[in-house]
Amino acid sequence: MSPLEVDVLALAALTLQANIQLTANATVTVTANDSQPASIFGLPNELLAAVFFAGLEDPFLSQGPREMPFETLISHVSHHWRSLAHNTPRLWTTIMIDTLDKDHLENTANYIQRSGALSLDVSVHIPYDHGQPYPTFPTLCRFLSAEVERLQMLRVESDAGLPSLEFFFENMPKSAPRLQALEIRLPGQLRYPPHIIQDSIFPDGMPNLNSLHLVGVSLQNTTSPQCPLTSLQLHNCAYYHSSVRGAVYPFSSLTHLILSELNSMHEWESNPFILPTLKGLYLRYLADYDKILSRIVAPALDTLYLEAVTEDEMANIIAVSHSPGTQSPKFPRLRSFMLRLAGRTLSYRIWQDFMEAFQHITHFTLLDSTVYHFLQPFSAPQVPWPRLEMLSLPNLEPRLLKCVMSAVVTRASMGHPILKLQLSPALFGVGESFWRARGVEVEVVADPRAALPAACRAEEWQDDEEPDVDIDSTGLYDESDYDYY
Repeated sequence: MSPLEVDVLALAALTLQANIQLTANATVTVTANDSQPASIFGLPNELLAAVFFAGLEDPFLSQGPREMPFETLISHVSHHWRSLAHNTPRLWTTIMIDTLDKDHLENTANYIQRSGALSLDVSVHIPYDHGQPYPTFPTLCRFLSAEVERLQMLRVESDAGLPSLEFFFENMPKSAPRLQALEIRLPGQLRYPPHIIQDSIFPDGMPNLNSLHLVGVSLQNTTSPQCPLTSLQLHNCAYYHSSVRGAVYPFSSLTHLILSELNSMHEWESNPFILPTLKGLYLRYLADYDKILSRIVAPALDTLYLEAVTEDEMANIIAVSHSPGTQSPKFPRLRSFMLRLAGRTLSYRIWQDFMEAFQHITHFTLLDSTVYHFLQPFSAPQVPWPRLEMLSLPNLEPRLLKCVMSAVVTRASMGHPILKLQLSPALFGVGESFWRARGVEVEVVADPRAALPAACRAEEWQDDEEPDVDIDSTGLYDESDYDYY
């Protein structure tokens, strides 16, 4: 059986199950024969379209390695499938453009035509080509410019350097009235001085832009005050936003702010940044965590993520955890704290001070595998975090599971039980009777990044620190080991 036939059979199995309700009142006669890879060619067009949509949304079928995109693959199954697919606009609204592909202009034109009048998500990849100019840029930009009112998401990534990005946006329209998400990527190491696009992008406005994601490149003039940004991600770039000061600025609607591997940010030295609607703040690999936290005014903040924090940096963070001159917490609504030390360690005293500084936490996530130094103060007699309900340890080393059990028992005996525990799939079933007897709900976390909201699961956040562990070699499946608890 060919790979195409395997894909067709997989698609049939997936969608016939997913769309069973659509066929509850219909009778479809299926006959098997040796000349067809699957007997689904006679399905009604309505059901077949539902099959296409389900396959398009299935990660295995739509994102797996293959020579052609899913929507193109199904167009090669039969003439009927091809006709139906080409006349189903929703299949063609995501356009992936690689400018090194000799057919990228023709493919782009086909997608634009087949998608009808629906909104478009467009990704443009500019590979390195020995510094050669890209003669198709003007034509490509004309294609996209003609459909600018349909652009919903635009992602531009260049391996060819800053000039290619500048040239691309110079050839785009002055405005993008319906653009909701803009992502600009210049891969590579942290740069100083940083790469900065000096000219404004869509200078006449992006009135519906709610998500801005920059990687390796900074914008001198980012957005207008009318831009309702709710999510801002800055990775491996500088922070140049003099316009953010004052009562009216484009970030007053932010709900998520992600700062990762940034150059020194002098903007944080003095003036406060008032973010009245900020819910989630995510900081990783920065040199001035305490400055950022001390300047941000975010009364609605409920989730804080820190990564790669040293002992001294954590001490500074603790020092700014209260409003100046008071004992009131700086972030009064903060309830969820996520931490990844990334190979660093904190002393018993710092852990104690940390738990005391953020004592209203109800959900705590530690993404490191070694948690021994955390567990000691966590189960101390004074019971830190008395309101804690959920503890997430998705990368926990199997040998430390007994320590976690002991800490849970200690807290419960003092009247502060843990109600929910998140563990890796390998540890999910270990000690099941132990957790059940103590009323602890155990959840499985297959992907540690699932602890982060969708807005933060960026490609830059891959976790390659945790080693593979052979659970069988630990002896943890012998539940008799836990009888003494």
